[in-house]
Amino acid sequence: MDADTDQVLQVIENGDTVVVDASVNLGIVAEYDGKVGSISFDLNDGQVTRTENVLPYSLFGDIRGDVYGSVLDQGEFTLDVTAHEGKRGKGDKLAELETTFTLADAPVPEPEPEPQPEPEPETSGFVIKLVDANTDQVLQVIESGDTIVVDESANLGIVAEYDGQVGSISFDLNDGQVTRTENVLPYSLFGDIRGDVYGSVLDQGEFTLSVTAHEGKRGKGGELAELNTSFTLTDLDSLQQANDSESSEALEIGHILYDETDTMEEALNGLANPPHGPGGGDAPGPHQTSGGGASPDIPAVMTFESLGDTYPVYADHVIIEA
Repeated sequence: MDADTDQVLQVIENGDTVVVDASVNLGIVAEYDGKVGSISFDLNDGQVTRTENVLPYSLFGDIRGDVYGSVLDQGEFTLDVTAHEGKRGKGDKLAELETTFTLADAPVPEPEPEPQPEPEPETSGFVIKLVDANTDQVLQVIESGDTIVVDESANLGIVAEYDGQVGSISFDLNDGQVTRTENVLPYSLFGDIRGDVYGSVLDQGEFTLSVTAHEGKRGKGGELAELNTSFTLTDLDSLQQANDSESSEALEIGHILYDETDTMEEALNGLANPPHGPGGGDAPGPHQTSGGGASPDIPAVMTFESLGDTYPVYADHVIIEA
């Protein structure tokens, strides 16, 4: 107990560790359930001994019930307490208790460790392949950002390969549009029968694909690696239309650039007066007159040679043929 306040701090059981401040004035009091003449104490084999004849039975004594105490060192203690029939420890022993306990200073709480972000799964080790599901032929290894030209009616499969031991691989195409977990090779987005990869006719456009390798079967256990990729499917006609749209704003002939704002007269004059001759110098070009400007006898349809290529020239437009 706290001898300064007579407050009970703890009932001591054998083997207890009692956490108290090292400066606390401690008292030890024994209670006995029965008639007793006296109670004797022995702390640490004779370090402190005392026999008490009246309540409270206190190791360090008391004055009119006010328990005395002592500042005890931290560490292990043994305590023997004996109840006697007579006063001053005389008469038969009614009971005896041997106990051990440890006094320990209140530990300084360790600061809680800062939460560490969970390491992101590795993305290395994955190879994603686009497969013709009718023939199981690999069409292309998919890299993030790829534009893949395929026939819009193609039956396409997607297969993942992982360089390492794996329990299962899960797929997520377009945030839940198609999901699947595969436990055995081949790891196929649309499944397989005895290695024959299944596929689907996919719409043209952009796709996102998340692939995760798991330690256990059915997507369980820790994540070994994760790959997030995106790609675009297009057919040849759509790609050609996109390229034509980008290139229709301007035409380049030799070193001369014509755009949609040029008039036909300016275009023909430029054709007849290129800035440099075929040799790269200032010599007249193949259709340049000595006085400059377009020749008055230019036919309605003619050809123009530049850098080894021949281009047809019409009265209302210029055509560049690959």
